[in-house]
Amino acid sequence: MECRKALDFVLTSSSNGDQEVIIAAALDHLRVHAGGAIASKLAARSSASTDELNHTGPSVRVWPGEGACSAFVSGDGSTGLALVTADTDFCARGATLSSFADAVARSVAMYDEGEGEVDPEKLLKWDCKLKEAFDAALLSVRENVRIAATYRLPSPEGDERKVVSAKYLHNKALDGLSGSSAAVVRLYTPETPSAFLEGEAHKLAMHIVAARPSYLDRSVVPSEVSTHEKSIILARAQAAGTLAGKPEKVQESILEGMMNKFYKEKCLSEQAHLIVEGGPVVGKYLKKEGNLKILDYVHFQSRGK
Repeated sequence: MECRKALDFVLTSSSNGDQEVIIAAALDHLRVHAGGAIASKLAARSSASTDELNHTGPSVRVWPGEGACSAFVSGDGSTGLALVTADTDFCARGATLSSFADAVARSVAMYDEGEGEVDPEKLLKWDCKLKEAFDAALLSVRENVRIAATYRLPSPEGDERKVVSAKYLHNKALDGLSGSSAAVVRLYTPETPSAFLEGEAHKLAMHIVAARPSYLDRSVVPSEVSTHEKSIILARAQAAGTLAGKPEKVQESILEGMMNKFYKEKCLSEQAHLIVEGGPVVGKYLKKEGNLKILDYVHFQSRGK
């Protein structure tokens, strides 16, 4: 009922007929007037009903359909992630697609073109063996297989011995080469890397898959995202009467607290660590455990649970 009211409000108050604009406006209306829980559920259903790759952060990719995610960390610290999609869960969880996703991740790591996304067509032209594997996968599964997303982190500049890298695959396929989600994180350490520090990096990669942060810290949150969130928070507070009769400084303090809650949900360094007992703040915990600093991270996710 609340969803219907939100859609009716948007349709009667806006002349924009674009479906994505209407849904986004309805979600904002729900967040203001019906709470975030309903809006989150509607957003999830909306994403699942599309066949588009969602960029929920600078290095975060979410695919609403079936797919296999894989990650590879090379000896020099360069990293590759891949998300390969298919039509069915049977194919996505099968050995053929899993093996191909692993091959793509390895090729991406070796593709020396800096940081960021690697164009699948260029990658297939550059790596002949990968092209052969792609053709073989198409013939084997007889489904619409495609490389939906890739991301590369180059080897760290300077002393690579001070960088600890870790990957984590969630809900692994039987061959262990891919999963429904994959994450890679790199930490800087002033000390010599050890099994303990590698374990901390692995735990953080697990946390990333579980908590799904969109940004490393609040400094990299786009200004338009922060501005939009502030407008939603202000509208919600006004609708609830939270600010009524309060001095201006008190109102500012309340709104600042609400924005801090947003950052704690979306920024990796400010999240409560889900893999460590007691849920300490990630950034503070890493500093305490060896003055560790998060350099970067990448997270890919498909619909598979």
